Amino acid sequence: MSAPMNICSHGSNLGKPAGALIVVGLGVATPGHLTIEARSYIVAADKLLYYGAGPLGRCYLMDLNDSAEDLVEDYTHWPGAGDHYKIVARILDEVRRGKNVCVAFFGHPGSYSEASHDVIRVAKSEGFRAVMLASVSLQDALVADLGVHTGYGCQAWLATDFVLQRPRVDRGSHVILWNIGAIAESFSLETSLGSDEGLRVLAERLAELYSLDHHVTIYEPALYPICDPWVDELPVAELPYAAVQRMSTLCIPPDRARPVDRRSADRLGIDQTTLRLLGDTLPSRAVRGAACDRVEFAER
Repeated sequence: MSAPMNICSHGSNLGKPAGALIVVGLGVATPGHLTIEARSYIVAADKLLYYGAGPLGRCYLMDLNDSAEDLVEDYTHWPGAGDHYKIVARILDEVRRGKNVCVAFFGHPGSYSEASHDVIRVAKSEGFRAVMLASVSLQDALVADLGVHTGYGCQAWLATDFVLQRPRVDRGSHVILWNIGAIAESFSLETSLGSDEGLRVLAERLAELYSLDHHVTIYEPALYPICDPWVDELPVAELPYAAVQRMSTLCIPPDRARPVDRRSADRLGIDQTTLRLLGDTLPSRAVRGAACDRVEFAER
């Protein structure tokens, strides 16, 4: 049964212009990751637009809704700023025609996609009903495939931002870098660093933070049920020579345990003996190859 496109039924629609926008995620492996809710809106839409569906996903979406149309004509290059604005404008054009529009993005629609957030913001500013639904993200797939426990702490950046902005890194947590094969491509195709030079710049930055023999993992998710994810573990020193795709992800495990704040532990009634017994549940357990039989207290 298809869902109604009245996506804001909890409030009054009086005075609102015709047309509505709902942004959904395809998950990583389409159609297996597609939620029942997202599927119902895809089926019910007057116009279905999609981005990053892949061959199987495209066939599946066209079977669900014959108005389906790909937002990107050329997937051979990394989308730049011009592509971003074209995508937003294309979606808004359909909404302004008074249609109930569903837009399906790869993975989670809100993860590392400015277009999905911008189009909702503009649509709402013009009085249209606009909503985003949650979905299975690339990080969800990585957590499952690599066994990363994000509760111990996790930092994530686009690889381009990581090398250009040089954010402060918590070496006691996992660090995830997206799109390591497309560093700087979104700025200018003509002056792109390319994956080789981009990896060299990235490796140099990581060498400033970690040892050259610290092991990192290049990850690509399985896009189809019959496939396995690509997992390549290697030391930082070998990263510049690794084979990567534009959307390859780098997962960097912690190389140290965080100290425990003595004052906070005292206020919570936790003594050092108890913390030693609980040591396996602390972030130190996530440190590769580290002995985790004691907890260090931070002095204040």
